[in-house]
Amino acid sequence: AVDGNPWSTTFGDTVTDTVFSPDSSRVAAVGKENGKLTVFVDDAAWSDTYDMVWQPVFSPDSRNVGVKVEKNGVYTIAINGKSLNQDCEAIWDPIFSPDGNNLALASRDHTVRVVDVAIGKQLLSFSGNTSRANSVAYSPDGSSLASAHDDGSVRVWNTGSEEMLRTLVGHSKPVRTLSYSSDGSYLAS
Repeated sequence: AVDGNPWSTTFGDTVTDTVFSPDSSRVAAVGKENGKLTVFVDDAAWSDTYDMVWQPVFSPDSRNVGVKVEKNGVYTIAINGKSLNQDCEAIWDPIFSPDGNNLALASRDHTVRVVDVAIGKQLLSFSGNTSRANSVAYSPDGSSLASAHDDGSVRVWNTGSEEMLRTLVGHSKPVRTLSYSSDGSYLAS
């Protein structure tokens, strides 16, 4: 229900991970029925079901929904109801680029990937990481993508060239989260 108004779609067992879009015009939720999970967006269920579904995320323009899913032991991303046809090795929470056109993923296999939302295909792969990637953050202008790693490093990548711009060190423990300041001047880890 949204504001006390029930959706026409009924959920058999449980509703979890409800989230509003940035402009508050849309809502997404994870629903469970008969032991399987799916995503509901604006009262419509995605056709595919999964064994596990994490919290959906909306693009900044509220048009697209992405979510980490697991089905039959394969971890991947579903965008607007369509799953990528690749195992993303236990990827962590995805994030959209500031323009909403791409989705970035951090992975246990040390890889940071960028997927084109419109076609659901991988555009970029930032490799050369020596440890698991735990989190990613786009700069506000989308020109760089930072990745946090288990070895205590943070790597900053150029999203146009896939070039590593710099490696930030100094943490004695794994880095789990990242956040850019709204003006892009600072990167917190």
